[in-house]
Amino acid sequence: MNFLVIAALLVAGLVAAPIVAHLLGHGKVEEQEFPPARLVRVAVQATKKKIQSRDRLLLLVRALMICGLAMLGATPLTRCSRLSLSRDSGASVALAILIDDSMSMKSTTADGSTRFAISIAAAEEILDSAREGDSVSIVLAGKPARVALSHTSNLGRARDLLAQLSASDRSSDVDRALGMAHAALQNLPHIDKRVVAFSDFAGSHRRSPGGFWSPLSSLTTSAANCGIVEAALDNKRIRAVVACNDPKASEGRTLELRSLRSGQRGAAKLPGVLRPEAVLNSHPLEARAGVQRITLDLEDAEGRFTLSISGTDSLTDDDDCDVFPGAPVTIIGVVADPAHATPMTGGATVIEQAIAALNRDVEIRPLGLVPDDSAQLRDLALLIVDDPAGLDPNTRAALDNYLKHGGVLLGLLGPNASTAQLSTNLEPFLIGAPRWEKGSEFRIDAPSLAWLGVEARSLDQIAREGRSRLDGAELPDSEVIGSWDDQVPFALRRQLGSGQVVTIGLPASLRQSDFSLRPAFVALLADSIDQAVLRRGPRRTPAGEPWHFPATGSIEIEGPQGTLELQQRSSASCPESDPACDTGAVGRVAIPEQHGVYEISLKEETQQRLVVLSAAEIIDPPQDVPTAQSDSSATGPRALVDASGEFALALLALLALELALRRRHQIRALGGAA
Repeated sequence: MNFLVIAALLVAGLVAAPIVAHLLGHGKVEEQEFPPARLVRVAVQATKKKIQSRDRLLLLVRALMICGLAMLGATPLTRCSRLSLSRDSGASVALAILIDDSMSMKSTTADGSTRFAISIAAAEEILDSAREGDSVSIVLAGKPARVALSHTSNLGRARDLLAQLSASDRSSDVDRALGMAHAALQNLPHIDKRVVAFSDFAGSHRRSPGGFWSPLSSLTTSAANCGIVEAALDNKRIRAVVACNDPKASEGRTLELRSLRSGQRGAAKLPGVLRPEAVLNSHPLEARAGVQRITLDLEDAEGRFTLSISGTDSLTDDDDCDVFPGAPVTIIGVVADPAHATPMTGGATVIEQAIAALNRDVEIRPLGLVPDDSAQLRDLALLIVDDPAGLDPNTRAALDNYLKHGGVLLGLLGPNASTAQLSTNLEPFLIGAPRWEKGSEFRIDAPSLAWLGVEARSLDQIAREGRSRLDGAELPDSEVIGSWDDQVPFALRRQLGSGQVVTIGLPASLRQSDFSLRPAFVALLADSIDQAVLRRGPRRTPAGEPWHFPATGSIEIEGPQGTLELQQRSSASCPESDPACDTGAVGRVAIPEQHGVYEISLKEETQQRLVVLSAAEIIDPPQDVPTAQSDSSATGPRALVDASGEFALALLALLALELALRRRHQIRALGGAA
């Protein structure tokens, strides 16, 4: 505070002037007693009280006016500190506002506010300083990064969107969001282009194609936190993953297991909204940072369960987690004869080894026979059948029902498939049985299998003893998706209900060919797994990853926070960040943003899916922005905004009130004289 500010504020000392005048006007004077005055004593006292009351109100208003004049004189010299756009040239500005809506932004700061709430308030301050002609876009940095609002000059629309935003349980994708923010500015005609980022930059490399400004240092202050990443029930054991970013966050805290039961009548059916009972089991957390894997035993695995971490930390939303009832992975059934499908070195079949080499989040379930009961197929997202010798009517009916509900079936046909017995056939793969053609000079037309990618080039001369001729045995709705060089079908695809059947004219056995040793075989398995996940849906997904559903049919999704709405999506509206767009899988999509157990009610079945947190989102600390990346000229430091206009309006209001009080006083004085 300099001398000019002090001098301007000294004007407030003049507030003593009306007080002195008030005292002089109502001081004691010598009174001459007039005997008849006793007759009007009460009336005189009442009038005197009214005058004193009115004078005090007028005194207060005049004192406030003098204080207001002092503040008005000082405001050009002292200004309010808040964020604002600086305009060196006075031209309009194109602004991209990056808001991090990842889970770490839910952490509370020293003043009790969350990082996300502070970011929204700061973004609103910047919008308040925008003018007509400015263009604004909003980019969200929760994974996957996405443009929430394309560039618009409608500032009211931007304010409405900010008011609707909320923090999620997504992991952070700040680096990609920065790239999207700069890309959004690239083709705009504005000369002055700015990117403002509100993030804690946890887990970010802080790489940006251009400069950006991060004005809030309070967002990068570390805060101790422990959270439950996921929990699942596995054969009377709860297997949980806990992550902590600081030893102090886990010191003295315990992981507690409780059973969930319905509360009053009408209680919701999901674990997240049921009432927890007493602690069934517990395990102390180790006082260290990092990931901890904890197992809790159960005596009775019936019912629903929840885990919680005792005590409190900077982020409470990740201290509770509903237990998923089963293994939250995609289950693949493999029916293969070990005598033919196992390599000479022993171990698992070549199919199982190839799936394991993909390193996917799947569970391989070897089966002796193709199940003939729909209940045995219910948990399988993908069923691989190697060289079956025919399927009986019960098995065919079970497979037909499995496919109609979104199952994926992969058949590898060899010499056994040509020996189907009476009352058996190979539907839903083929009509009847294929013919096994012996020979060793068969070649595959690699371009016809281009959908497998570059791995299709590995299919050259692969047959050793022969091939299954699929021509003439195709079902009417089958599509040829691969051929031999003599145009005999090698691969067929058929859609049945929500499911898919792929038939291959070679088995996995190394005796007939080395097809299972080629990269194209691994690519075929990878494509089958992708199709299974796409049609059945993944059982475990990170928060923010979309779930895809057909465009028609009844679907209801209940989650920890109630009903999850479905959104219509077309190929035109499909965002670049969604990998399902490349497969043409458009229709309806649901985006679970909160962790927990979700229950999906389809036409004839019910699925449960687990949405998990990212351990890195909990462990990675906030990071300061390097000076090389900082662009403080974008909006300047926390800007000083002139508040003289507000003080002038307040002073005018006080002046009007003072005039009204004086006028009222004059009217009453005239009335009393009359």
